[in-house]
Amino acid sequence: MKLVKTVVHKYFTIHLCVFLHVLVLQLQKRLQQPTTIPSISSPHNPDDYVNFYQLVALEDQRSPNDFFQRSLLATFLLKVLQRANFFGKWDDEGPPDKVLTEDEVFIGSLLLRHLELIQFNAHELSGMAFAEGENNFKKTKSVFLGLAVYPTVSFCNHSCFPAVTRYFKGDKMVIVSLRPLQPGDLVAENYGPIFTHHPRHERQRKLLSRYWFRCACDACREDWLVYDNMPNRRVLRCQMCKSPLPLRQKNQSHVKCHDCGTSTNAVDTFNTLDKTEKLFVTACKHMDDGEREEAIATFTRYVDAVIELLVPPYRNLHLSMQSLRLLIASRGTIHTPAITSNQ
Repeated sequence: MKLVKTVVHKYFTIHLCVFLHVLVLQLQKRLQQPTTIPSISSPHNPDDYVNFYQLVALEDQRSPNDFFQRSLLATFLLKVLQRANFFGKWDDEGPPDKVLTEDEVFIGSLLLRHLELIQFNAHELSGMAFAEGENNFKKTKSVFLGLAVYPTVSFCNHSCFPAVTRYFKGDKMVIVSLRPLQPGDLVAENYGPIFTHHPRHERQRKLLSRYWFRCACDACREDWLVYDNMPNRRVLRCQMCKSPLPLRQKNQSHVKCHDCGTSTNAVDTFNTLDKTEKLFVTACKHMDDGEREEAIATFTRYVDAVIELLVPPYRNLHLSMQSLRLLIASRGTIHTPAITSNQ
């Protein structure tokens, strides 16, 4: 019986190694093909490993020290696979510096590639916990679960004034727009530092250190102020070219756009905005009462109306968008029991 088990084990080990080698050859051939840009005729397939492999890794910008550390970790992970019999039965009696097979070298190179690209493409997988009772949306906390790479979402660039937010249903990420988007607009998400909570110099430092770029979004170019310092000034938007309009002077009913020359009735526009503020008050009440979907719908109407008439930043606009982020996050995974407010 023992002999039969040994023969069967060797049989499956040999066939597993052959199967792995065939997969390696097929993958090597695919990875040698030129990178393709998604199009109507060749749409993006997030389940295709090649699309994951071709994500940005900035390997040509890495320092020797960075490359050495990641190579060392890749080597360690490869050794773990060897001793787990991933490449066939491991010989404990063999020399420690045994020459690697072609399959082992290839898998090791994939491990190194993964360690490089997750720096810029991994997303935090998280859920939400309520600090003080269910549906108290103003006192919630994000609960870290792990990291995952979503190749489609990796196409989104960063903005300190993001256009979308996200939540998780298990391991599935759902993206939701926070403000109106037109065809051709950048679908930007936020990589961590947001302008309402962090001043520009702090955001730039964090992004440069973690993601190796200097942000040039509107909030950074114009150095928008954080909530506490944000003036309650309203700058009208030209309805023809969407440019900022000059501030209205006293006893002036109309303002003229410097870019396209269109005249706008500022008095009527401000009256419309004053009526729109009622939506903000209503949305806040829905949120305080724990009425999530009603609050989301009302905040969305308010944001859409304000974006149409005003050029950000505007305090109530960004308070509404932050409220939407909290409310939308609660559509996803909820963690219980509730955390305490002093955690």
